[in-house]
Amino acid sequence: MEIRENPLSATVVLGPRNDLWEYSPSSKEWTWVRGSSTVPGNQLGIYGTEGTAAATNVPGGRSAAVSWIDASNNLWLFGGNGHDSTGAPGLLNDLWSYTP
Repeated sequence: MEIRENPLSATVVLGPRNDLWEYSPSSKEWTWVRGSSTVPGNQLGIYGTEGTAAATNVPGGRSAAVSWIDASNNLWLFGGNGHDSTGAPGLLNDLWSYTP
C-alpha cells in the first residue's frame, strides 16, 4: 500500500476499496451509501447465495474494477484486483449489481 501526502492537507492512503458513494449535482455533495468506512478497505467479500439478494452481501475491497449503470439506473461492478472470499489475492471474476 502506498501513502501519499495530499497537497491540500490530509494524508491519502491508496489501496483497494469497497465503498459506494453518490454525488448530488444540485448540492455538490457526496453521500456515503454503502460499504466499508475503514481504511484500508481491503475487506473480503461476503457472497451469500449466488443470485439471491441479501443486505448482508458485500463486494470485497478491490481496485481496477469495471462498473457501469444500466438503463434502469442499476449499478453493475465486475472483477478487479483484490482478495477473494478465502483471502487469496489476485484478479477477481465476480459480478455484482446494486439497485438503489
